[in-house]
Amino acid sequence: LEKMAQTEYLIYKKQDQAALLMLDSLIGNSSTDIADYATLEKAELFSRSFRYTEAAELFTRLKNESEQSYIRAEAIFELAGLKVKTKDVPGAQELYKMLVSDYSGSVYSIEAGRLYREIAKSL
Repeated sequence: LEKMAQTEYLIYKKQDQAALLMLDSLIGNSSTDIADYATLEKAELFSRSFRYTEAAELFTRLKNESEQSYIRAEAIFELAGLKVKTKDVPGAQELYKMLVSDYSGSVYSIEAGRLYREIAKSL
């Protein structure tokens, strides 16, 4: 956890290269829970750096493989946002629908429902 806090501080200071090295270390040498969280942080870092393809790959892996429902829900929400940015609106709509139906207890489900309806109106 101390390494994760150090990594988050590096991200806050916008020292992305150092943060990526720490995240890779955490992903490879930690329990599944911490590795999943580190992977989520890495994907978000890629997304903020406009490295959408790499971010989408990590979000998709978390969506499909994480054992933690809150990590899966956040990965789905972030992946849907990436799909909107990359003009894959039907793909985003499907992910928002998944959040509403399969993760109704998630903090993302209400926002996902709003975004789903917004996309449906625009089609």
